[in-house]
Amino acid sequence: MVVAMSRDIRVLVIKLADRLHNMRTLRYLPREKQERKSREVLEIFAPLAHRLGMNTIKWELEDLAFATLYPKRYDEIARLVSERAPRRDVFLQEVIEDVSTDLREAKVKARVTGRPKHYYSVYQKMIAPQRGLRRHLRPGGHSASWWTRCATATPRSAPSTPGGTPSPGGSRTTSRCRSSTCTSRCTPP
Repeated sequence: MVVAMSRDIRVLVIKLADRLHNMRTLRYLPREKQERKSREVLEIFAPLAHRLGMNTIKWELEDLAFATLYPKRYDEIARLVSERAPRRDVFLQEVIEDVSTDLREAKVKARVTGRPKHYYSVYQKMIAPQRGLRRHLRPGGHSASWWTRCATATPRSAPSTPGGTPSPGGSRTTSRCRSSTCTSRCTPP
């Protein structure tokens, strides 16, 4: 299969589509095979889909495998996420509107979209050290990586040396998010 993949990328696409179909119909297999195939998906097929830029397939594969391997955790996360969905949607719309307004003012043509995190990705954040589900799911309780990319932040001047010249690394700015639910500071990359 590796030789075939190196010659034609379509082999990979077909293999990913086949595995996605298998995962959707996994409930008809014995439990041992379900778990084995789910582990293969998380270790091989989801990263492969990610590398090929097929994120929608990656997310679905991960969520299906997560539901098979950890059904109780999956159900708990699904329940908690659905309880917070209305508040999350309002917050997401607020951020999208703020970013769109800033881009229009800067005369940048762009389409701003947003999406909630998928269940497996929420689980991955939960099992990271010092993280919990409640902190991760509350509006304004975003991970540091979200604040790093926070486009609603208002840039401030970089710190300067006593002579008035920017300090080393002075091209970086610090900023504060303008979301009504946020009091965090972020540093753009």
